[in-house]
Formats: sequence, structure tokens, C-alpha cells
Amino acid sequence: MQEKLETFAVFASFILSELFDSFPVLSGLNKHAAFEKAALDFEGLGAAQRELSTRESYRQLFSGLLESKNPYLTLDQRHELEKTLSREEGLTKDDELRNRITQLQGMREELEQIFDGTVRFLEAEGYIRAHGDEGKWQLTEKGFAHLNKRFTGSSIASSEDTLISRIKEQFSNPSKLAAQSLIHIIGAMAGHVL
Repeated sequence: MQEKLETFAVFASFILSELFDSFPVLSGLNKHAAFEKAALDFEGLGAAQRELSTRESYRQLFSGLLESKNPYLTLDQRHELEKTLSREEGLTKDDELRNRITQLQGMREELEQIFDGTVRFLEAEGYIRAHGDEGKWQLTEKGFAHLNKRFTGSSIASSEDTLISRIKEQFSNPSKLAAQSLIHIIGAMAGHVL
């Protein structure tokens, strides 16, 4: 639960910051940019998929050579290909890659669900609005006003040190992104102390 709440806070902050920067112009919401801002890197997924694909291509090529009636393939070469195909470390590596790919795909799917849920939540609470079927979004007056205020508890304290400035400060150094701080910022905006 806590991890999902932290991810929600990061995504909500990202979405609000992006729409604030483009206000009043309509803007699309880029999940992959949100993942990058949150230091969620799925390049490892693509690399693992490419490596497994390459390994499977070689395995298929070697198997095809073994099954062929190629007269130029010597008996020693056939034995060497069979040994290569049956090496335990190669088979183990393939299984590890498959498991890693499955794990990363599951994580990405969960994050996409959290991102979509965050968008729906912000829309339902009146902070953002969709424009037609264009996939374009805009801050509402409520969202814009809340981001330009500073809250103490659930009341407005002053117009200095606004929520948007605190959100941008958090995103200015992704390596030190503090999800807990973002949870408090988003909670304050919604009128709740989390």
C-alpha cells in the first residue's frame, strides 16, 4: 500500500507539474516521461528481450543445422553443436532472462495502472480535465489555484512557497526524489494531512 501511495504521489506531482507548465494550453500526458522522472527505468526490459531473442535465434539456427542433412557438417561439428545447445549455463541464463522479462513486464503494467488511476483520481477530484477524445488534458481553475497556494494543515497559509514550487524542487534532482515529501505535498493540496 505504501509503495503504491508513493508512486501515486510521484505521478500526481508529475502530472500537475506538466499541466501547470503548459497552462492554459492543452497537453498530452506521457507515461514514459513520468516513469523517467520517477527514476523508473525499463530499458533493462528491452535489453533483456533483445538478448533473449538473440540467444533464441542462435539456438534455433544451431538446431536447424543439426536437423539438416547438410553433408558439409562433420560429425565433430555436430557433437560440438549438440554440446553448445545442451550447456546448463546457457539454458539457465535463458530461464533467468525469461523470469526477469516477466518480472519487469509485471512491474511496468502495475505502474501503468497506477498512472491511469492517478489521472482518473485527479480528474474526479476536479484538478484536471480531459478535452474530448484527443488525449489532451488541462488544469482546472481548482488545480491551478491550489498549486499557487501554500497550505498549512488544511488551510491556506500564504502565497509564498507554493505547492508547485515545492513539486518542482522535488523533480529538480531526480536522484534525490523523495516520494514521502510528494505524498505530503499532494495531501496538503487535497486538504488532507497524510
